[in-house]
Amino acid sequence: MDRFELLAALEQGLENGRISPQTAAYIAAELLGVDAYETGYHEWDALATEPDEAELALATD
Repeated sequence: MDRFELLAALEQGLENGRISPQTAAYIAAELLGVDAYETGYHEWDALATEPDEAELALATD
């Protein structure tokens, strides 16, 4: 598995809730040689809790 495949697997895990954003950030940081904050994966918490447009439309009907 190369670096890009692992990053894609991390993002898929974030999308389906199988991995926490903090864990993904740590793994990606180790892989890329940067600080965990620099990966941006910690922001998935906020993205996952914000309702999307479809959910907002359902709520207003």
